[in-house]
Amino acid sequence: MKKMAMLFVVFFAASALAIGFQTDKTGYQKLEAIKISGSCTQGVPAKLFATSGRLQIFSIDIECKENGSFETQYQTSFLDHSGEWALELNSSSEKTAKTISVNEIREAGFYIVRFQSPTEGTYQRNQALVFSVEVIDAGTRISDAAVVAWGAKGEKIQFKNNGNGQYVLEYKIPLDAPIGDWKPEVRSQAKKGEGMFGGIGKLNLQIEPATILVEINEPKVSSFEQGDKINFGITAKYADGSPLSSPVVSLTAGETAKNFEQITLDNFKADYTVPPNASGASEIQVTAKDFAENTGVAAVKIVVSCSATCLIRQYGLMAAAIILVTAALARIFYKNMSLKGKKEQLKKEEEKINNLIKDLQKDYFTKGVMPADSYKKNLSEYKSRSVQIEQELLELKRKEQAE
Repeated sequence: MKKMAMLFVVFFAASALAIGFQTDKTGYQKLEAIKISGSCTQGVPAKLFATSGRLQIFSIDIECKENGSFETQYQTSFLDHSGEWALELNSSSEKTAKTISVNEIREAGFYIVRFQSPTEGTYQRNQALVFSVEVIDAGTRISDAAVVAWGAKGEKIQFKNNGNGQYVLEYKIPLDAPIGDWKPEVRSQAKKGEGMFGGIGKLNLQIEPATILVEINEPKVSSFEQGDKINFGITAKYADGSPLSSPVVSLTAGETAKNFEQITLDNFKADYTVPPNASGASEIQVTAKDFAENTGVAAVKIVVSCSATCLIRQYGLMAAAIILVTAALARIFYKNMSLKGKKEQLKKEEEKINNLIKDLQKDYFTKGVMPADSYKKNLSEYKSRSVQIEQELLELKRKEQAE
């Protein structure tokens, strides 16, 4: 029993110490080699990573010896970022880490790295940039330098040598690059005489989300009735015309939210039923997102009403009939009110004309202040209008009797 317990202890102790590593020092200067040794599990793949903040430094596959140990080294250079490095040894089931420091030396800033492009400013995710730099020594371009930089996500990238001391890197900002400040660091290294020298250049840039263009293809009209089904067809893509990566397209109308179905790489469709209580002008918002939360928005303005057909569909034949009858009675009521008002207006005008005729006769026969021609002319006009009023009153009376 004791032997079995001892075997378990040895087994778990061996498992606990399956991987581990140490460095020959904790602090280094550029151009020094970092010597690393440790324990590993034979037959189990392991990898040693080094990072500085978000920046990648190196990645080494570990070769495990038969005795469960390994030895490796990394030669630092002026192409490495300086400062604290986090070293991490990973296997399929375990990992362990430690921190070292790597410091600059005077020769690291011997050359000038001058940016030709891009200019400092704000750029979007998914935007293509061309980094172009010159490596200069005492006013002369160096044509045989090695030049590297780190991308927006910390990936290490090699520049292409275009000759004559010019180095170019074509780079597209990743869709999931961190938003905000980005300070690309460009490092160069070249031999001069018997020595190795370096140069450092930095640029201040800002990154903002990628633009997503949302185009509404359907609906073509803006007027709908309660209960109508609106078919939506939209196109969503990035500003450069490329399709969205893992897109999610949705519409929002009041409390309702609905996802679109993807038809092609950049075309999506959905339908939306206008609620029975909707009325007047409203807005439906269409939102397109990708996996990194880059977002584009478009709005569809609609006007909702309800005709007789809509009433039948929404409330059924009986309810619609009641509504329509009520509406008809209201029209008759208001029409009758209108006829009555017109009749009273005509009677007032008739009374006014009769008074004008009396005054006219008094002025002519009693007072003698009016010429005969004027009297006859005015009297004729008044009587003519009086006859018209009588005819209009008769016509209104016929309409009332007909209804």
